[in-house]
Amino acid sequence: MEPSIHFPPTVLTSAGAAAGIALINTLGNASGFLAPYVTGWARDATGDIDTGLWIVGIVMVAAGVGAAVLRERPRAKGGESGATAPLAGSTA
Repeated sequence: MEPSIHFPPTVLTSAGAAAGIALINTLGNASGFLAPYVTGWARDATGDIDTGLWIVGIVMVAAGVGAAVLRERPRAKGGESGATAPLAGSTA
């Protein structure tokens, strides 16, 4: 299963998971449509194709960092809803 489709059900309820998967698909489709236009616009503006590729690459890296920052932490053993345990190796 694709990681982006696996993530929403682990942190959302069934209706929320469906909406999360729909949002991921929508953003992926919009990115696939817009990236060539952004790349072409940047090439026309600067005369260099590398600029457009850098823009698209930076957006991809930012998305990866955002996904890493927003990952779910394991729940604490105590039955408290919403309580999270620190990740392995963290000091907090």
